[in-house]
Amino acid sequence: MNIKWRRLRSGAEWGLFYGIITWLLATGITNEYSNVAVWSIILSRTLMGALLVLIHVNLNWWVRAGIIGLVFNVIMGVVIAVLGYGWTPWFWPLVISGIIFAVLIEFSLQRRYGSVSEDERSTSEKQ
Repeated sequence: MNIKWRRLRSGAEWGLFYGIITWLLATGITNEYSNVAVWSIILSRTLMGALLVLIHVNLNWWVRAGIIGLVFNVIMGVVIAVLGYGWTPWFWPLVISGIIFAVLIEFSLQRRYGSVSEDERSTSEKQ
């Protein structure tokens, strides 16, 4: 597996950006979430952005991003619920926003760096 470090950094940066956007959309002006919940939202989006770069599946880019966003955010929501924060009414909106932001992160990466399959093809042609 050939890791493109600029693509990985960019995916994590977009994830951080969308994590802050998710936090602001979820809380609004009143910050009703605890610090642990806020950082879990921001860090989970950052990690999701990095995982979008690291996980290679032979699917269309938006399908792959949607599946990774769904799986990752459901797992994140279940872990937060099991840790004692309970099933908040924001569970499904956070999962849905995670799917949307995963597709937006992958879209941004596609526009800047091209598709993963194109990168793999160009490196195999060089060899």
